[in-house]
Amino acid sequence: MNKTLVDRILIAEDETDIRNLVKMIFQKNGYKIIEASNGVEAEEKILKELPDLVLLDIVMPKRGGFEVCKSVKNNMISKHIPVVMFSVLGRPIDKEMSLDAGADGHFTKPFIPEELIAEAQNYISRSKKDRFSRAAGLTHDQISGKISLFEYNSSSPYERLVRDYLIQAKDRKESIVVITRESSAIYKRIKDENIRIKPFQLPIVLSQIIEQEPTSQLCLVFDNLTDLILSSGFQTAYNFTRDSVTRLSGLGASSLFLLNSDSHEKQEVDRIRNLFTNQFEYDKELLVKKLE
Repeated sequence: MNKTLVDRILIAEDETDIRNLVKMIFQKNGYKIIEASNGVEAEEKILKELPDLVLLDIVMPKRGGFEVCKSVKNNMISKHIPVVMFSVLGRPIDKEMSLDAGADGHFTKPFIPEELIAEAQNYISRSKKDRFSRAAGLTHDQISGKISLFEYNSSSPYERLVRDYLIQAKDRKESIVVITRESSAIYKRIKDENIRIKPFQLPIVLSQIIEQEPTSQLCLVFDNLTDLILSSGFQTAYNFTRDSVTRLSGLGASSLFLLNSDSHEKQEVDRIRNLFTNQFEYDKELLVKKLE
């Protein structure tokens, strides 16, 4: 399976043989696998890793699948993740209990590998489509071709939302370029995926990046606005951002500039904000649109 952005599936199953079999099936089809052998471990890893799909066994030690599912679906950070209950229990009442727990589906063991893969693809595809823009209360057309500021704090799982932004761009066949450091959460989330990553280096020559890509299809993510301010001073960073926004806007390219607003004075943040038409931030673990 040829994927530009690798889908991540968490398999929560206490029986090692079954877990290894399911893992092998998905890995052969290009997926990255996260494993959990009990309910407590499953919930911890779901919240930490934020996978694209969870296959959750109903009967597990320490915490049952239904309880884990309810908890995950009631959490603002993880409620968007599709959860499919995975069990030998295939009676109508079992499937009804899965839905009552908040699960998106119910898959019965034993299974046919091709059907399991098809089911997973279906849930992942439906979940990911326009997830970033939906979280912001927008359509993709209101984001595409726009220059946006995304404010975050380092304790929030902002890298997941940036990946959602890239997924939308990939779905529209835009040419993706991410400027980031190897130490960043963004780099760690996308380093194994087939997208173009440019290291954050000074001085930044944006024109060289633009010239190498078809500008009408360019999607640029600049992960280092905070780094630039701290390393080069606010005025230098402000001038770079102002000039970049002007140039990218003229080309009709999509872009997302990231700013850790907790790291700067309010006056500096306000000046940066004024350069952007679209502004986003985390608010109680949700992405919200701030200004038109």
